[in-house]
Amino acid sequence: ESPGVKISLDGLHLDWQPSALLQGKLAISELNVNKLRLDIASSNEATPPPNDLHLPVAVDIEKVLISQFDWWGIFSANNISGQLSSDGEQHRLSNFIAHSGNISLGGDASLGGSAPLPLSFTARLSGKLDERPLQMAVSGDGPLDRINLRAKAEQGINGEGTATITPFAQQIFANAHLAIIDVDPAAWHPSAPKAKLVLLADLQPKGDKIAGDFSITNQQAGPLDRQQMPLVQLSGKLEGQGDQMDFERLDAQLSGGGKLFGKGRWQNT
Repeated sequence: ESPGVKISLDGLHLDWQPSALLQGKLAISELNVNKLRLDIASSNEATPPPNDLHLPVAVDIEKVLISQFDWWGIFSANNISGQLSSDGEQHRLSNFIAHSGNISLGGDASLGGSAPLPLSFTARLSGKLDERPLQMAVSGDGPLDRINLRAKAEQGINGEGTATITPFAQQIFANAHLAIIDVDPAAWHPSAPKAKLVLLADLQPKGDKIAGDFSITNQQAGPLDRQQMPLVQLSGKLEGQGDQMDFERLDAQLSGGGKLFGKGRWQNT
């Protein structure tokens, strides 16, 4: 425990080779933890990134297994496993696997110990979203304080996105672009009208909110009495956070030449 940070471990089991330290290496055959909890105090101030992540010795952990992980009561995962290795300068995570709910994540990553701490990773996310199969490829690179993230959905939804992640700044991201195509509401809910939607959004932080521009284009617009969506295109600006989102400058074009203009608010109650 240190100011602002508390780490709790239950059921720690360590199988290591002390004699390897004579050759300047920390060799661990197996590291098991039943429960790991990480609590970090919230702050309105940006946290400066570390300048150096060198290790005094080489590290080789052949097997890491964390049965249950909890971060501040907000996020939890289970059955986390992988391999860790480092020559003191370059740190590598291999064969990483983690599960959270109906989603599993697997991948590999490397991190340099010298500034600007270059990070590179590839991962695959799979599972179910609203009882539908989901698969997504994710990759990223860049300095640790400004990571270029790329994601491509391959099953369940069709689309891609990019974002600049800033984990040490006041805002977790600097910008994001989303492009989701071929969305059919009827495929997600039997009572919804049929459509073929293309959703585009450019987002950025605005204070403690998210703001940006968006557009929705329907490539199969039609009348409601034929179980279709009469919307041709909708564009506007959005701003909000959590369970509330405000929409401004809404411009909707309807099949048959109709138009709608206005503003609105969505709130999850």
